[in-house]
Amino acid sequence: MRHRRSLINDLLDHGSCTLRVTLTGPSRWAEEVRITGADSSRPVPLMVADNGENAARIPAEAHNDVLTILDSGIDSTLTLTHDDLTFHLTHQT
Repeated sequence: MRHRRSLINDLLDHGSCTLRVTLTGPSRWAEEVRITGADSSRPVPLMVADNGENAARIPAEAHNDVLTILDSGIDSTLTLTHDDLTFHLTHQT
């Protein structure tokens, strides 16, 4: 089994990283989506929200990577293109 790189390493090394998500509605392209469920004290699915509407679910195996990015305080934006969620560094150095 090949070890996959972490999302945060890809984000820092390349300025962006992409994760395949499961759509919960029609396919869409959205800028400035956000992740919900990350601040819950009990286990809940991490969801991608677009204008307050759940658009996609983040796979459980990616929760740790996504939470690491969110908890790191790295300034990033998120876009959703069909079933690809992409983190983009806001300020690259």
